[in-house]
Amino acid sequence: MHDELFEQPAVIARYRAGPYADSREQFLRQARANGYSQATLARVAWALLIVAEAVHREGGQITSRRLRSVLRRIRFRSTARPPSANTIKLLLQPGEAWLRGLVR
Repeated sequence: MHDELFEQPAVIARYRAGPYADSREQFLRQARANGYSQATLARVAWALLIVAEAVHREGGQITSRRLRSVLRRIRFRSTARPPSANTIKLLLQPGEAWLRGLVR
């Protein structure tokens, strides 16, 4: 699925090497089946990778409340500032849905 969303081999490799790659790909396939556009799927893939890395750092389990706290402390490579409230919302929306799917 990542190879359908991204063109650069290094980007595809980064998404595939991230934690929970199979689960993230399955979530993206389901979102595509639900009619999400390619652009939206790419944003969801970006958010899921960040959330998956946070879950992995927390030992594989994380509550929604803890995830919010962790996301407030992350730093993106492009800036030294913490993410804005809108960016956190962008990360949480697909991230929490993906996490609910992991619990089943």
